[in-house]
Amino acid sequence: MVIYPDHAGIRHAVIAGVNKAGTSSIFTYLSEHPEICASSKKETRYFLSPCPEDIRESFIEYNKFFSHCPSKKTLIRLEATPDYLRFGRQTAERIKRVLNNVHLLFVLREPAERLYSHFRSHSEKSLLRLPSGLTFEDFVQLCLLYEKSGSNPMGLHKFHLTALRAGRYDIFLEDYARVFGSWKGINIFFYENLKNDPIGFMESICEAIGIDKIFFHNFSFQHYNISNTPRFQFFHQIAADINRRVEPFTNECITE
Repeated sequence: MVIYPDHAGIRHAVIAGVNKAGTSSIFTYLSEHPEICASSKKETRYFLSPCPEDIRESFIEYNKFFSHCPSKKTLIRLEATPDYLRFGRQTAERIKRVLNNVHLLFVLREPAERLYSHFRSHSEKSLLRLPSGLTFEDFVQLCLLYEKSGSNPMGLHKFHLTALRAGRYDIFLEDYARVFGSWKGINIFFYENLKNDPIGFMESICEAIGIDKIFFHNFSFQHYNISNTPRFQFFHQIAADINRRVEPFTNECITE
């Protein structure tokens, strides 16, 4: 029988966003840190569904993903479910209710780049593969149509249809700030910094969650294949609009 530690003494860190922003790599890197114990699978997805009403019961249920962790309370228990951000307030409320000592880590990617990465990865091998022959331009127009009217003429999965809205980070981050009552414990990072300076990026995460950053000074990082999003003229205005909304907001968060 697994004996679970006292709720109040356990620290957690959750990589809560976003998809296509290097969260798998970050999870893997942090998993090797001696002050971290990672969940048995990267994406527990626990807080995407209703939790038991009893907080103790929810805490025990969630920590089954960490049953392999030693009982030392100095270790931070880590998981990474990038979809937590896009599900907003309801998910934030579940996390706050169950985990009373948690660092939230949001890794953001330039919205237009992230959307194209979503399109490209799901145009190839994927369980939720997009229809063959669908162009990126058509994909964006379908997302816009769904946002405006809820129409879905091609019967795409909602995961794809909401990919454009998922890049409007300001909406979802404000939900988290309201639920948690402040920006304390809400940490924002940028995928572009991970690509350009992985050591500096990982150091900033270590500082945010209170673990030794020296560990990553001689760390062997995997090679990144840096690809650029082709410039689609039709998408320029949409991307510019998203970036205008997000950039001032994220800058404000960083200075909090």
